[in-house]
Amino acid sequence: MDAPTKCISHGYMLVSYEKRSVTHYKVINCINVCGHHTWTRLPQDDNINVKFDNEIVACKVIMTSNDEDELKTILYDPDKPYHASIELPTCVYPLLVFDQLGNNVYILGTNGTVISEFCMNKINWNDYHAATSHLLTAVFGQDTLATHTLTGRQQPKPRLDPMKVQDITSIVTDKCGVIVDDVREEIKRRCHLEYMKYKY
Repeated sequence: MDAPTKCISHGYMLVSYEKRSVTHYKVINCINVCGHHTWTRLPQDDNINVKFDNEIVACKVIMTSNDEDELKTILYDPDKPYHASIELPTCVYPLLVFDQLGNNVYILGTNGTVISEFCMNKINWNDYHAATSHLLTAVFGQDTLATHTLTGRQQPKPRLDPMKVQDITSIVTDKCGVIVDDVREEIKRRCHLEYMKYKY
C-alpha cells in the first residue's frame, strides 16, 4: 500500500488530534498551522500546532493535498478509519443567505449544500425520519436517490455525494438530537425505497 502523500507545498492537510481521550480527524487549511510559512519541510514526527477557533491544538499530519475536496472525501468515506471519529463543528446552520438571483436559500453545513427557503420551511424537525427524507429529496431528487447508494458498494450504483451527505447528517443530528448512524440508516432506507419504486 502506498504511503499517504505529505508535502510542505500543499494547501490542505488531513490531521488527527486528541480531545477528551478520543482521537478525532479534521481537514484544515495550512494557513492555520502555526509557523507554517517558515517551514522548508514538514516536521520529522509530523506533529504540528493548529489554530482551531480560539485555541491552539496539537495535531498529527496524516496526509496533504492541494485539493480540499479530495481530503474531505477521504475523511467522510465510511470505509476509512477516519470516518468514525469526525468531530462535527458547533452548528451555526442552517444559514439563511441570498443566492445570485436574490432569492432566500439555506446553507445546510460546512460543505455548502444549499436548499430553498420554501423547502426548509416544510421540514418537520420533530421527526428525524421525515426531516432526513425531506432533505434528501430537496438536495438529490428522487431519480438520484433511486440510482445511487450511501456507500457505492452496490455496483454498478455510484455513491451519493459524500459532502452533501455529511451536511444532511450534521444538521439532522443537531436539530433532531439523534446520532449519525440513525441518519445514515434512514438514508439507506430511503435510497432502497426509491430504487424499488424506480425499478417497478
